[in-house]
Amino acid sequence: MKDDSRSRETVQVYFDSMYESSAEKVHAVFHPNAKISGYMPNGFSQKTVQGFAGVYYRVVHDASEYSCSGQLDCLWFKA
Repeated sequence: MKDDSRSRETVQVYFDSMYESSAEKVHAVFHPNAKISGYMPNGFSQKTVQGFAGVYYRVVHDASEYSCSGQLDCLWFKA
């Protein structure tokens, strides 16, 4: 598989994990030792994959229940 195809597939699984609130897909897309970081309402946050999948997905509602444009505001990853 070409690198471009693999990158697109990975981003799609990440998007699907957010859209579906799927902790299983979070684990599928991130390396087990990855750190997920970003700015939350209370400031900068950094989580392990387990923490991101476990804590974040308990709070987020399944976006598929709402009208969703199918876009992410911002995505950056280091390959």
